Amino acid sequence: MSLIRLSGFCFVALISFLGFLLVRAPAAPIWSLLNNNANTNANQPLPDLQVLLVSGTVWDGLAELQYRDFPNSLLSWQLMPFISTDPPSTKAATEQDTSKINPAEDNTIIPLAIDLDLSAKGIAHHLMAEVVAKSNKIVITNLRGDIGSTYINAISQPQGLTFSGAINVGQINLASDLKWLQQANGTITWPGGKITSRAPDGATQVFNLPALDGIISLQSEILGLEIQHNNEPLINIELKQDGWIRVKVKARIFDLARLPWPSGTNLDDTVLEFEEQVF
Repeated sequence: MSLIRLSGFCFVALISFLGFLLVRAPAAPIWSLLNNNANTNANQPLPDLQVLLVSGTVWDGLAELQYRDFPNSLLSWQLMPFISTDPPSTKAATEQDTSKINPAEDNTIIPLAIDLDLSAKGIAHHLMAEVVAKSNKIVITNLRGDIGSTYINAISQPQGLTFSGAINVGQINLASDLKWLQQANGTITWPGGKITSRAPDGATQVFNLPALDGIISLQSEILGLEIQHNNEPLINIELKQDGWIRVKVKARIFDLARLPWPSGTNLDDTVLEFEEQVF
């Protein structure tokens, strides 16, 4: 056997071995490395999110997640890297000699991206989405599924509220530059039902609401959710990049629930407003 042919066989064997390692790379140790690196960064986007267990491979894996007091979720994924079709940076093409650009420092030469199919499910919830992740951008499309009352009540019950029915999430689309959102749209629906309110003194009040729709939007970098009934606004929720959320409640929702509301106001007036920093 000639030296050239032997070298060729060795090269093919090496590439095959590296390919096998890449495809079968276990997700757990890789996550440990990433997590240790992330812990050194004080500006974590979701500090209350805990990853309890990681299994499978980088390309087809499973992780158990816990966020605050919500029930745990099992997040599964299927990953496929590809070459982005985004055009290269015009700055790199016009201001620099491309022969001197180091691909390891400038991702405009080979703009790699990752295509993910995600599924999160657990007690009373199941959500799915398609995700495209790049070095400076993440796009979530067709986020859909159902969130049951058991999941919602896990966090709302300590606040004195419990809900019936399930929320349907329909085709929510989000885009972010990893700092804040650049795009947000979609809808959520609730079929209506009972809402139980418990006061600190033990008094209980039960009232019914009809089917409600929620419209998600992004305007002037403010994430908005408008809850409606028959296209008429009931509650406006606004979330800013600094973590402050503002809630405006219209008189109309009190009228729908057969609850008293301040006299001298019409149904479109805001009768309750509050702000809170959530992150």
